[in-house]
Amino acid sequence: MLTKDFTYESESRTAYCCAEKLMGTRFEILLTDIEKRAAELLVDSLIEHISADDSLLNRFDPSSEVSRLNSALAASGRDLAFSEKMTKWCELAELYRAKTGGIFDVRYGGGYDFGGLAKGAELEWASETLRDRGIHNALLNFGGSSIVGLGHHPYGDSWTVDVPDPFSGRTLCTVRLCDSALSVSGNTPGYGGQIVDTQSGERVLSPRVVVVTALNPADAEVLSTALMAAQCGRREKLLAEFPGAEAQFFDNL
Repeated sequence: MLTKDFTYESESRTAYCCAEKLMGTRFEILLTDIEKRAAELLVDSLIEHISADDSLLNRFDPSSEVSRLNSALAASGRDLAFSEKMTKWCELAELYRAKTGGIFDVRYGGGYDFGGLAKGAELEWASETLRDRGIHNALLNFGGSSIVGLGHHPYGDSWTVDVPDPFSGRTLCTVRLCDSALSVSGNTPGYGGQIVDTQSGERVLSPRVVVVTALNPADAEVLSTALMAAQCGRREKLLAEFPGAEAQFFDNL
């Protein structure tokens, strides 16, 4: 069940909201230089939109459209008719499948899984929405794995994010975001093998973390997922398809 906690600091005109269990993780929003009521309305609209897409794409929810599609595929090998929103998501996924040469594929394995795209695409939409509303400085964070920093921190020229080693807890790297996005893909002690190497068909089980920065958060998430799955010889070619993106690899943690 979705829960959220909203706080506001009147002296600094800063709003913070944390929503639990959104896109399978915690979603945090920090807005600066904004009035309380405007922040409340804006945060509510963002969360409402993302929650609606989550209800559409959550493959663990039997009532979601993705779950119904996957059940139909398992039973008959045929797709159900797509809703208009699902059609748009599939079109976006196909663009990234082609861009990565099939390394990223929401259909790999026989069903639909938008886990390597949805959070980044939502952050892209949310960033555009904030800019349209005149918000130039904000931090949006999906569980530490997909993050956007718009503008800068109130007391600096960027947003500073530490990326932890999931095995030791030490800091792997520090990233500074300014109108840019961060995505982290990897295995953890309690969760691994969710990414599949589409070339070999094998799940990626090695203790590996990939950190990607890009201007576009959807690009960042797709690329970090694809780089986790790609064999070493294809990493450079993949990166070349996403101009301006940078990646750091932490293998054999």
